Amino acid sequence: MADGAAGEEIVATDLLINEPKKNRHDPIMPLGGADWEHVYEPAEDTFLFMDALEADLPFIQEMKPTVVLELGTGSGTISAFLASLYPGPCFIATDRNPTAATAAQRTFAANEAPVDVVVADLFSGIRVRGGIDILLFNPPYVPTPPDEINSSAIAMSWAGGDKGREVVDRVFADLDKHLSPKGCMYVVALDSNDPKEIAAWMGTKGFRTKVVKKRTAGIERLLILRIWRDAPQPETAPEP
Repeated sequence: MADGAAGEEIVATDLLINEPKKNRHDPIMPLGGADWEHVYEPAEDTFLFMDALEADLPFIQEMKPTVVLELGTGSGTISAFLASLYPGPCFIATDRNPTAATAAQRTFAANEAPVDVVVADLFSGIRVRGGIDILLFNPPYVPTPPDEINSSAIAMSWAGGDKGREVVDRVFADLDKHLSPKGCMYVVALDSNDPKEIAAWMGTKGFRTKVVKKRTAGIERLLILRIWRDAPQPETAPEP
C-alpha cells in the first residue's frame, strides 16, 4: 500500500507544528455539565486527533478498512467523527468506564453513527476474525505515579503512570496480534512518552511509525502517531 502524504517519519527531527484546522466538521456533542465529572471532555488532543484522521484520509481510503475499533472511547467523539468522515466499516468502541460507554452511545445516537459500544478494558473480550483494520486510541498519557491510574473513573482517562506509558504499552505489546494484515493504529502521545522509543520498539515488531499531526499544548507537544506494518502481511485463511 502506498504511504499517505500526511506527516513524516517519526525519526524526523525538524517538523513544523501544525496549526488547528478551521473548517473541521465536529460531531454533535449531546453531553455536558455533570457528564464531565466522570467522562473525559473533548480537548486539544481530541481535536488534533480529528485533524490527523482528516489529513490521513487518502491513506484510509486506499486501505479500504472494514473494521474500526476505538479503545477508551470516552465521549465517543473520535469514532463519531471517523464514522462521518469515512462511513461503511464496522465501528466498535470500548471503554472500561460504564458511564463513558453510556455517554458515547448518546453521542453516536445524536450523530446517527452506527457504532457498537462495549464495556471492556482495552481488548478484553474483543475478537475480530481477520483482525482490526484501524485501531484508534487516545490513551491516558500523562506521566503520573502508578497509583493514580485507577484512583477514579475520570483519572483512568488521563493518568498514564510511569512515562505516561503504562496503559498504552499494554496495547503496543500485543498490537501485532490484533491488527489485520493491512491494519494500522492511530494513537495520541506526548514528547514525554518518548515517541522515538515507541517507534524503535514497534520497529522490532515489523511496524513503521509516522507523526501525522502535532501541536504545542502548554509546555508539552501533542503528537498523533500512525503505526502500520512495514509491508502488508499475507492474508491468512479464516479459522474454521
